[in-house]
Amino acid sequence: MIFQTPQWRWRTDYEPLQYGFVANAVHVCPERGREHIAYVAVPTEFFQLVSTVFSEEVRLHAAIVGADFYLDQDVASNRWVFGLETLDGKHHIDLWPYIPSQLPPWASR
Repeated sequence: MIFQTPQWRWRTDYEPLQYGFVANAVHVCPERGREHIAYVAVPTEFFQLVSTVFSEEVRLHAAIVGADFYLDQDVASNRWVFGLETLDGKHHIDLWPYIPSQLPPWASR
């Protein structure tokens, strides 16, 4: 993981949008229950982060195929992992953890 804590709060978006090569979809994947997609407003600061965490090669690949986010539950560590992945699944990076009490409102159905 790149960061130990969330770097900013994600505001809810109510429809699918594209922010450059990044879709505003977050694939929320609990260990139990149904997966769902939440839409978030992608802050401009995020694009500064991408340039520091993805290599030039991966950034170019993401610009071609696109990218979106995930929030995966890790029951063993009692936390959730927020990250970014290319739409073809070839590249992903865990950005930061959430403990259950810190989850944003859009993470639950």
